[in-house]
Amino acid sequence: MKINQIFHIADIDECRDRPGICSNGECNNFQGSFQCVCRNGYTLTPGRDSCVDIDECQRNPNICNNGTCINTLGSYKCHCYAGFKLSPNNDCADVDECRLLLGICRNGRCRNTVGSFSCECADGYTLTDDGQNCRDINECTEIAGTCPAPGKCQNLMGSFVCSCPPGYELQPDGNTCVDVNECLVEDGICEDGSCVNTEGGVRCECPRGYVLSPDGKKCIDVREELCFNSFRRNQCSDPRATTMTRTQCCCTMGAGWGNGCDRCPAEGTGKQIVNEQKFIF
Repeated sequence: MKINQIFHIADIDECRDRPGICSNGECNNFQGSFQCVCRNGYTLTPGRDSCVDIDECQRNPNICNNGTCINTLGSYKCHCYAGFKLSPNNDCADVDECRLLLGICRNGRCRNTVGSFSCECADGYTLTDDGQNCRDINECTEIAGTCPAPGKCQNLMGSFVCSCPPGYELQPDGNTCVDVNECLVEDGICEDGSCVNTEGGVRCECPRGYVLSPDGKKCIDVREELCFNSFRRNQCSDPRATTMTRTQCCCTMGAGWGNGCDRCPAEGTGKQIVNEQKFIF
C-alpha cells in the first residue's frame, strides 16, 4: 500500500514577522519575498530591507545656493545669507530691498544688488553711516572754502546759498563774493572829487573848498566868492556886496560867480544847483 504525501509550504510575511523591517518606508509582502518602498528623502540600504536618510547637502553640492544647507531626517533646510530669503522651492533667492523696505534710500535712489542694495545719493547729499539713507551735506561747515568771507553761507536741503554784504557781488560760481568797484560802475560817483575804491565800499576825496555830501558820494562846493548880477560876452559885472557860494549866487538870480566868472545856469535849468542847496549851511 502506497501513501502519497503532499506538503504545502506557507509564505512567510516578512512585513509582519520581522520587527523593524522597512523602517522609514512601507513594506509590501509578496509570495516568497517583500519590497520596501522608502519615503521621500530616504533610500534603500544595500540589504534592501530598510531605508536610510539621504544627505541632500552632500548629494547635491549646488543645493541652497546663497545659503547654508543643513541636513535633516528625510529632508534638508536652507539657512539663507543676509539679503536672501527662502523661496517656494526651498532655495535662497535675492531679496529686493528697494521694493520691500519702506523709506529706504531717502533723498536718493535705491539700486538692488544680489544679496544687498546700494543708495545713490542726489547732489548735495551723502550716505548715512549705516548706508541705508542719504543725508543733507552742510556745505557751510563740512566743505572747506564754501562761501569764504565776507560772504555769509546759509545751508539748504541739498544745497546752500552764499549772500554778499553791500559793496560786494556774487560771482557766477555762486560761491565767492568779490568787491564792486563803485568808481567804475556807478555813474556820477564822487562828482567834483576823486573816487577811491575800497574793499566793500568807496571813498570820495574832495578838493580844497569842497565838502563831502551826507551820503559820502559827491563833493559840494562851499567856496565863497563874488556873485555877479550881469554876465555878457563871457564877462561878469555888477558884483554884489558880499561873497557867497555858487549855489547861493545862482539860486538868487545871480548871472555869474567867482574869480573865473562861471556863468550860472539859465532859469529852468538849475535843478542840480537847487538840489545842492540842501547841503549848504
